[in-house]
Amino acid sequence: MYLIRYASLLDHEQLGSRLPASLKNRVSVAEKSLTLRNAIYESTGTKVIDTYRQLNEAVRASAQPFSDLCELCKINPGEFHVVGGIPSQLCGRCVAEIKAKQAESQRAYEELEAHPVRGTLWGILAALAGGVGWGLFAYFTERIWALLALGIGYLVAWSILRGMGKVSRYGQVLTVVLTLASVFWGDIFYVTLAVAKEFQEPLSVNLLISVMLVYPEIVAESLRETLFTLFFGLIGAVYPLRRFQRKPKPVKVV
Repeated sequence: MYLIRYASLLDHEQLGSRLPASLKNRVSVAEKSLTLRNAIYESTGTKVIDTYRQLNEAVRASAQPFSDLCELCKINPGEFHVVGGIPSQLCGRCVAEIKAKQAESQRAYEELEAHPVRGTLWGILAALAGGVGWGLFAYFTERIWALLALGIGYLVAWSILRGMGKVSRYGQVLTVVLTLASVFWGDIFYVTLAVAKEFQEPLSVNLLISVMLVYPEIVAESLRETLFTLFFGLIGAVYPLRRFQRKPKPVKVV
């Protein structure tokens, strides 16, 4: 990726007209930056230099350059810094404020209280509900959709993390365990419903237990499909684990 930053864009249409036709589909223009995607695809060093020169000339004619002042406060003289990999012109005071806000975010996360009991309860309820939904859907449609396991994994993870309040190692392990359990429970519930219908048996706890006893044999006969379904369930659980209340990562400022 190639990034050009500027204080403000004077003429969006003029900048667009000055861009080489071969680059227009790969260039994103924002109010204060231009980004060239897939810059690595330029094959030779000469072509790379020519491409960057064309972009710089187009930006120079259509955008307002930065002054000597700090980008943020626009009061104090700015110096060159790199914030999160992005070149910036900032004063010492604003750099100190950025670092202080990051430190405060770190402290706030560390002080956030976890509620493992509540998270466990919410996760169990979500796993039971997800399994029942899975079994009913499979029963009425007579088809098993592996993508439904994606939704079950997300539901379980979201419920645990909402109940717990923050990501913890216990919550991560519990999410994986309950997601797998929910998928198995849904499959068992579906088989129980199907057996009850096939043999005209009333739905009962005894029938459910009987299905559970022979379920390992059922899994052994369709091991590939079962593993495929569990894989989707784990994918569904990973996303909220990574996105919900995760520990803030400090932005490197140099």
